[in-house]
Amino acid sequence: MAAEEDFNETRATGGEMGTASTAVAEGQAEADAHQAELALREQAYAELESQFKRLAADFENFRRRAALERSDLLKFAGSQVLENVLPVVDNLERALGAMSKATEVSQVRAGIEMIYRQLQDLLTKSGVEVMEVQGKPFDPNFHEAIAQMENLDLPDETVLAEAQKGYLYNGKVLRHAMVQVSCNPLAHPVTGTAANEINSQNPAGDTAAIKEDHHG
Repeated sequence: MAAEEDFNETRATGGEMGTASTAVAEGQAEADAHQAELALREQAYAELESQFKRLAADFENFRRRAALERSDLLKFAGSQVLENVLPVVDNLERALGAMSKATEVSQVRAGIEMIYRQLQDLLTKSGVEVMEVQGKPFDPNFHEAIAQMENLDLPDETVLAEAQKGYLYNGKVLRHAMVQVSCNPLAHPVTGTAANEINSQNPAGDTAAIKEDHHG
């Protein structure tokens, strides 16, 4: 009887040891799996880091090339225009050389007019155009007023004359036009005390008479 109990106890102990061994084996397998997953993630991270460094290097090289190209573009942007100006300079030099041999002013004038037309054509092809300002309302975006003259026939602040031409380059102002602008007193009615003072100095109807005299 005692022998049977010892056998049962030994078998139970062996079963417990087997269960423990199985648990240890499972734990080791799980640890190995985690270790393998960690190794894969570290490898993926290393690859991403390497890709990022390559992209950063490529971007830096691109930035430097773009800066160099932009610098060259700004430096040589006008080279085409300057190249087209050279034939005008050539013709101008020829005209200056021919002036000493010219027997009539008309010959010199014809040469200068030809060079002027050539230069105007070059400016047009380059996107430069002359502003049309005569008779237009004054606009500070395009015009620079250098004088003002009273004129009862035109609306107030109308361009009367052009002292220096204005130019547009591809639709934008390259140089403002210097202009003379009209001032029409009739466009600025005077009221109150100022009006009474004017009326006391000028009888009624004087303004109309002045306007009639102006129209002649």
